[in-house]
Amino acid sequence: MSSSTAEPERRDTEETQDHWGHELEHRQISVDSKRLYLNLKENRGGRVLKITQAYHNGQKSRIFVAMDVMPILLQHLKEFRGVSESDADPDTENGQMLKSESFFDDTRQYYLDLKKNERGVFFRFTQISRARKPETRQHVVIPSAGIPSLVSNMEELFEKYGQLKIAESDDAPCVGILPTARTMRVNKKVYYIDPSSNARGSYVRISELHPSTGNRSSITVPLESISKLRDIFDEICQEMSQMPSKQET
Repeated sequence: MSSSTAEPERRDTEETQDHWGHELEHRQISVDSKRLYLNLKENRGGRVLKITQAYHNGQKSRIFVAMDVMPILLQHLKEFRGVSESDADPDTENGQMLKSESFFDDTRQYYLDLKKNERGVFFRFTQISRARKPETRQHVVIPSAGIPSLVSNMEELFEKYGQLKIAESDDAPCVGILPTARTMRVNKKVYYIDPSSNARGSYVRISELHPSTGNRSSITVPLESISKLRDIFDEICQEMSQMPSKQET
């Protein structure tokens, strides 16, 4: 069971207006025992959504999503919502990845994962910040039942505060016309090929999931370089196909 409320007067005790900027709106989403706080902020750098999850021990995880990449996040969340609503197979193994996507902006990488464990299906949203060294990682986790509420609240916030600004921007990301993401499994390794876009243009992100740690390594290839990369792979495949096999040696 999930619910959401608008709480314009609530403030995170660790933040100040000078540090995060002016708060435009605050909302809370409750899913079972999990709570997410959505704070839409505005400062000199623009508008940004801060997603906070508070834990029982007092610790907090925070993820920041700039307004110009929020359409990409919403697009992925709607796909995750569809998968979570349609996946009712009781035979799905615990620990199985049902869906995974990724995208990034100028300073952050984002990973979205829908997985199943012994308690059910859950959604994990991870942010890796590249602005500082070493890179910092934050994530929020909610049951999949909370995805529809997250989508509806983010859509309302974007419609109210972001739609006009994005529409008038010459640097608006291209969304809604991207090819479908692909997944490739080789032995125990999983590779994700994700077409995406941001203010700088379209690109393909190739990620490898390391099963033992759950970490990922990835590269990004700009759209204008994809055909060249394809030609290089074709040449390598042709050359390697002419190499003698182990049986021949």
